[in-house]
Amino acid sequence: MYGKVIDPERIRIAEALEKFVRVRRTIRSYLPDPVPRDVAERIINAGLAAPTKNNQVKWEMRVIDHESPVRAEFLKRLRFSYSYLSDIKALYESGYLDLDRYQGFVKSFMESLEEIPVFAVMVAERPPSTLPAQLYQRELAHTLASCGFAAENMLLVALAWGVGGGILTLVSDEAEAALLDLLGFLRDAYTVAMILTFGYPKEVPKPPHKDTVVKWL
Repeated sequence: MYGKVIDPERIRIAEALEKFVRVRRTIRSYLPDPVPRDVAERIINAGLAAPTKNNQVKWEMRVIDHESPVRAEFLKRLRFSYSYLSDIKALYESGYLDLDRYQGFVKSFMESLEEIPVFAVMVAERPPSTLPAQLYQRELAHTLASCGFAAENMLLVALAWGVGGGILTLVSDEAEAALLDLLGFLRDAYTVAMILTFGYPKEVPKPPHKDTVVKWL
C-alpha cells in the first residue's frame, strides 16, 4: 500500500478516505435498530489496528450491545456517571464552556440511552504508582492517546459502513469505580478512557465551526 506510485485506484481510495474524514460527525441521536454483529465486529477490529507506543497495548475494550446481559446495569451506572456536573461547574463558570447548554445536552442524551445499539468502553491501564509523578502522567497520556487513535479508526470505519458514532469522555470518580467494577477491572489499576457509542443516526448534525490555528514553519 505504501509507495510513490499513485494510480487511479489509489486516487479513488485516497479521495474516499479524505471525504470520510471531512464528513464524519459526532452522532448523539440514534435509531433503535441493532447494528449487525458482523458490522460491529469490523468497527471494533479497526480499533485494534491502531498505533500504540512501542507496540504495547495498554488498554482493553468491553462491548455492550442489545444482547449483553449487563446492558441494563451498565445503563444505570452510566446515567449515574453524569451526576458529575456539579463537580466540574468551575470549568464552565470560568467561561471555558457553556454550562447551561451542556446540561441541556446531557439531560436529553441520558433520556435516549436505551436507544443506543452499541457501547464500546475503552479501559486504560494505569502506569505503576511507583513511577515519579511526571513520568506517570506522561505514560498515562501515551495510553490515552492510543485510545484516541483507536477511537478515530472505529469512527471512520463505522461511517464507511453507514453507522454513526460518538464519544463519551467524562464520568465522576464514583461512577467510574462503579463501571470498572461492573466490567471486571480494579479501580487502582485501570481508568475509563472513553466510551464510544455506535448506531444508525436518527439525525446528523451540521458541520460545527471550529477555530483552529495551523502554522507552517
